[in-house]
Amino acid sequence: MNHHVHKADINNSSTSLTESIQDLFSQYGFMPHGHCYLWKPLLISIHVASDALIGLAYVSISLTLYSLVKKANISFNRIVLCFGVFIGACGLTHFMEIWNLWYADYWLAGFIKVITAIASVGTGIYLYKMRHSLVEIALSAKISEERGLELEKLHQTNSAELLRVRDEFATMADHISQLSWMADQTGHIFWYNQRWYDYTGSNLEEMAGWGWEKVHDPIELKRVIKSWGHSLATGQVWEDTFPLKGKDGKFRWFLSRAMPIKDEHGKILRWFGTNTDIEDQRNNQIKLKNLADILKQALISRDEFLSIASHELKTPLTTIKLQSQWQKRLVETQDEKAYEKERINQYVDEIDSMVNKLVRIVDDMLDISRIRSGNLNISKEESDLSAIVESTLARMNRQFEMAGYKSPSFRGEAVRGTWDTMRMEQVVQNLLTNAIKYGNKGPVSVEVKNLGDKALLSVKDSGIGIPKDSLERIFKRFERAVDRNEVSGLGLGLYITEQILEAHGGRIWVESEFNKGAHFFVELPLIHSRN
Repeated sequence: MNHHVHKADINNSSTSLTESIQDLFSQYGFMPHGHCYLWKPLLISIHVASDALIGLAYVSISLTLYSLVKKANISFNRIVLCFGVFIGACGLTHFMEIWNLWYADYWLAGFIKVITAIASVGTGIYLYKMRHSLVEIALSAKISEERGLELEKLHQTNSAELLRVRDEFATMADHISQLSWMADQTGHIFWYNQRWYDYTGSNLEEMAGWGWEKVHDPIELKRVIKSWGHSLATGQVWEDTFPLKGKDGKFRWFLSRAMPIKDEHGKILRWFGTNTDIEDQRNNQIKLKNLADILKQALISRDEFLSIASHELKTPLTTIKLQSQWQKRLVETQDEKAYEKERINQYVDEIDSMVNKLVRIVDDMLDISRIRSGNLNISKEESDLSAIVESTLARMNRQFEMAGYKSPSFRGEAVRGTWDTMRMEQVVQNLLTNAIKYGNKGPVSVEVKNLGDKALLSVKDSGIGIPKDSLERIFKRFERAVDRNEVSGLGLGLYITEQILEAHGGRIWVESEFNKGAHFFVELPLIHSRN
């Protein structure tokens, strides 16, 4: 019996506790707060709007205080957190006021106010305990403010001095002869002097937008950036030479130097750079270098010429000397061979041949001297090119025979023009002599054609030919198609021929393959305006 009674009491207690908890969150028996306002829309709107704004403000303040404590190590964290809870709870009470207009959760609203009250009491206690510290903070703030005012005055004084120094520096920098600039520690250029703007025709905004690409030669830019980057990384003085484009679009070469400006700890604060125009100096150096190269080449050419000339002069002179000595010995010994007609004719022919070689060498040397001094005289008169070729062939026929050749074949058309007859004979003679030297005793053919306003002369041999890589080279001074020890001569014939033809407004070229002979062509205008 007692057992059952006790169990019933427990059940009744559980039921009572459940009902009590339900009563806490129950709206039963209560009416919403809107009834108190007689559900007047305007009045309800006023309360909703004001409570919503106040609640949002309180909650945002609370969240801000929490963020400060969480992210920043500020003094008095506890009072800040306590004040934040108090403000946040105040915000929730205002949100409950809105809720209770339509739903009568007055128990929940009461508990939120209890939390608000606890937070407010805690905040008050903390504030009271910390009142002395807060006074010290206020005094420190006042002292800091006074010091701040003093520093501001000092800063203003220093700023005025700095502005004066800056203006003086800018005036000085604008009037120096170099282009100058300043860059920060990263290499970004933030200032240029007026000389820079006057030369480049740019301004600071354009330079900031375009960078170095606006004024640097694209060919040199990559190298210059690499050089500048090395100095930025190492802190070494930067020095380089490169062209900069002026406002006229033309490039001039500059010597550029940049010095690092450091603080007392050795940290680079900025860079100060200058660009010095060295265009004229560089051009003079190039001219001097070119002149030195020309002089060096002239000395080499002189030595080469003297070596070749001495060798070529020595050969016929030696032959003449040996022939004269031999003939003299025959006469002194009263040898009958000295007076034989065949022997005398042979002796005269050899002497004549050697003299002709000497004359040719001397003429070539004189022509080279005239060409280099610009005094190659051209005396033009009307003549027939075919007639010039025929007379030259007749004169040189003996040379072909002595060299083991048959007489060259000739086919020509009448072509009259205004030329220097003697020089044209020299051209023909040079080409025929070239055929004798390199023709390998094969057939030689000569042809003259009338092209209307031009004459075409061609000389073809069947000799050793010319390699393709030597077709242009053989028209230069002292050049041959073969080694100089294989064929005699100064290597000037084709060079002189080309110069004579250029003076007549003509040209010369050759078509050949190695071991397949050579075919030389001469093209001449019938009338040339040059004197």
